[in-house]
Amino acid sequence: MTTPEEICLDDIEIPSAQFTNTPASLHGPVIITSDHHHKRQSIISRINGQRNKIFSRRLFYRKVLQGDNESGDSITEWERCDDFGSTPFIQQNSGKHILYRLRQQLQCQYKIPLVIILIVISLLFGFFFGRKLRSYSIGPYSIQSNYTSRWTNNSSTYRRINSSISSYYYETYEIDVVVASNYSFSTKSQIDTYGYIYNNSFHPTNPSLNLLIEDDNGDGNKQFRFKAFLIPWTKYILVVTTFSPNTLGAFQIVVTGPTAVAIRSICIPNIQSTIYSSQWTIHSPKYCRDRCLMSDDDYEFDKDYYYEAILVNVSAASNVTIMSKSNVNTYGYIYENSFDPSDSSLNLLVEDDNSGDNEQFQLSAFLQPSTIYILVATTSYPYVMGTFSIIATGSHLASLTRTNARWPSIRKTTIPWSTQSTYSSAWSTESPSYCRTNCIASDSYYYEAIRVRVSNYGIFSLTSKSNIDTYGYLYINTFDPASPSSNLLLENDDGGGSGQFGLTYSLLIDSIYVLVATTYYPNVTGLFSVSAPGPGFVTFSAYVGTKTL
Repeated sequence: MTTPEEICLDDIEIPSAQFTNTPASLHGPVIITSDHHHKRQSIISRINGQRNKIFSRRLFYRKVLQGDNESGDSITEWERCDDFGSTPFIQQNSGKHILYRLRQQLQCQYKIPLVIILIVISLLFGFFFGRKLRSYSIGPYSIQSNYTSRWTNNSSTYRRINSSISSYYYETYEIDVVVASNYSFSTKSQIDTYGYIYNNSFHPTNPSLNLLIEDDNGDGNKQFRFKAFLIPWTKYILVVTTFSPNTLGAFQIVVTGPTAVAIRSICIPNIQSTIYSSQWTIHSPKYCRDRCLMSDDDYEFDKDYYYEAILVNVSAASNVTIMSKSNVNTYGYIYENSFDPSDSSLNLLVEDDNSGDNEQFQLSAFLQPSTIYILVATTSYPYVMGTFSIIATGSHLASLTRTNARWPSIRKTTIPWSTQSTYSSAWSTESPSYCRTNCIASDSYYYEAIRVRVSNYGIFSLTSKSNIDTYGYLYINTFDPASPSSNLLLENDDGGGSGQFGLTYSLLIDSIYVLVATTYYPNVTGLFSVSAPGPGFVTFSAYVGTKTL
């Protein structure tokens, strides 16, 4: 007997001509193993009928056995493939039973129904999830958003990360996206650029806070380029600055992503800076800073740290950053209310050693007006002398005033507010006039500048009394009417009630202050007086000259 030829009839018709034309083979009975007899022709009809029903159609195979029967006819055997293992057809021909059972094969599956089901599932998946998937697209960057601007002399400046120079011009932009995805940021400029992106907020005095990513030359040609994954409903701040300080010029921002991006220029509050310079010398006071043991001979040398005590005042409640700049390794402390060199841990608010660049201290604290703060600038190692500068930055101006370095202690006074000093005068057409802060250039305000000295260290309240709506300013050292913001410590309109100014500030014995009493409205004349209750006497005298006492 020859090897059976197996032919899959899945895609062809099954005409009766495929069977042998002998009566026995065409009309001979088929015996199922259950002993039921069926005519071959009825099986052929059933096969053809099944082929017309695509969701219930099954595969059939034809087995052709040559030359093994008595008549020499071919014997054809059909078997229906069934998942349940149906019994094979048995053809009886010429007195011989030929039994053959096909093994179930992978082809015996619902091929067409499976393809259709997969197509339907794909369509349903795309319908229900397509929109959501598109909202998280990470497809190619095909949409570009541009913004053109320039750095000018009116641009804000700051000290960018890893730099000790505070003269980098920068511009800030709020970035809004509508699709969560990766976005590419770059610049086009003739200037070497540097870029940063922040989450929620940007603080020029603390540029590392909320930083997401930064880049210098990612795009080549001295232009920054970086990618960031941004999501909707989140505030992002892009800071565009320069690689070198004091650089001005034009630039273009280029943002690419799956959708357009909103780029909006925003204004970060102007940063006020105060610089104080001094030096530690052999005549500077010395003390034993924290954790030294003056009673132990092994630590006796620790008391020889030169220091300088500096009074810090702020004109409004704000975050203030105070940093040192020196060739010496510095250490800084801020105290509240008082500082006692014999107990350097008392009233300590914050301290730092090397948070700044080049072994310099950098202190950040939220300071309140009318509160006494003392900055103690000293060195990391004993017996060290040298020059140094202190830079105080914040949204409001902070004053830095040297205290009497010979004092063994600077303590908050316990003298009650029982002493009150008074000064009386008047604004007339003979009084000097100027354009005060935030005034219109054509306006003219009469004013009187008064020198203020105190007999005791402490908090004083300078309050006006007049039938006129008054406005007051307090300056340190000098007052220049041509530059009314210079040396300004504090200003006030109605702090004293009833349209009267009220200035409350901690004053030092050896410092010179200038009180400028003026009016809320221009070209107003009339009588006024100033009272100054506090822990000591206040001496008022006319301030002579505009820049010197």
